[in-house]
Amino acid sequence: MQSFAIDFKPNIPKYQQLYRYIVEAIISGKLNYQDKMPSKRKLSLDLQISQNTIITVYELLKSEGYLYSLERSGYYVSKISLPKENRKQEFKEKETKHPPKYNLTTAQIDSKIFPKAMWMRLTRNA
Repeated sequence: MQSFAIDFKPNIPKYQQLYRYIVEAIISGKLNYQDKMPSKRKLSLDLQISQNTIITVYELLKSEGYLYSLERSGYYVSKISLPKENRKQEFKEKETKHPPKYNLTTAQIDSKIFPKAMWMRLTRNA
């Protein structure tokens, strides 16, 4: 099982950085077919990030075919059939040059748009 050492940058969402790190590790061969990924809990503790972030990344990688999961066993690296040169090129093409217009990540509430006064009034009446 691989241990990850990621120096998170503050201006890029952590899930994107973790996603890129794992994809690059798979493409470069640092992670190989059937390698077991760290558990969500362990990786969350090691990287000091939310388990929800780990789940988001693992499920995204699973949906794109980089990982597969076995019930009650964990996540494993999938077999990638493209030659390494093509995989690197394909990954670079997927990277966006423009930041997203809206931040749709979970667990980040914009307090400026939250109707605090209404919420407080309704909770008092409940």
